[in-house]
Amino acid sequence: MIALLKKDVFVMDKQMRVLVLLALLFNLIPSASSLGATYAMMIALMLPMSTISYDERCKWDRYVAMLPWTPRQIVGSKYVLSYTTMALGAALIVLGNFARTLYSEGADWGETGALIALYLVLIGLITAVTYPLLYRFGSEKGRLVLVAIFAAMFILAFGAVVLAIDDMEGVVGRLKAVPAPALAAAAVIVLAGANFLSYRLSVKIYLRRRDGRYA
Repeated sequence: MIALLKKDVFVMDKQMRVLVLLALLFNLIPSASSLGATYAMMIALMLPMSTISYDERCKWDRYVAMLPWTPRQIVGSKYVLSYTTMALGAALIVLGNFARTLYSEGADWGETGALIALYLVLIGLITAVTYPLLYRFGSEKGRLVLVAIFAAMFILAFGAVVLAIDDMEGVVGRLKAVPAPALAAAAVIVLAGANFLSYRLSVKIYLRRRDGRYA
């Protein structure tokens, strides 16, 4: 699997260097720190998924079928790459936050930690949803289906907020009453379960696509 990860890193090497440098620069600007954090995590989400598009263009799946890697390793390498870039994005945020303390007011590490945790949860869930769609529909159609799904999720979330707006203080109060370790444990369990199921589903879809069941 290490060789598969190296292949993907080499594929996105030049693009990754530029985007990582931009993310670090954004994080060094005090007035744009939140933008930098968002940018860092977004490239952590998009870069690994772009490798599937590269694989499709060069017919990588046909070539790799002759090599000694199993579908579980091939698909699993994409998930591992996503987790690695997520860690890189979080590291960039922390590094930028630390660097800003050298020439500006003290950093709010509590806020930074909460922001990183929120991004990791969101991107972990997006990763679990996205890979099966990309393997099922391909990179182009998969992105369109993904946009439609997230638009529907946004509408549902917005509707839920509108319905609960009258009791928003009570909802926030109940969330604050839950101990932070319990929330963290619940998030870890949900993310681990969602990504495990996503991985198993992606492997099945990958096998069917390689066998020609999907156009």
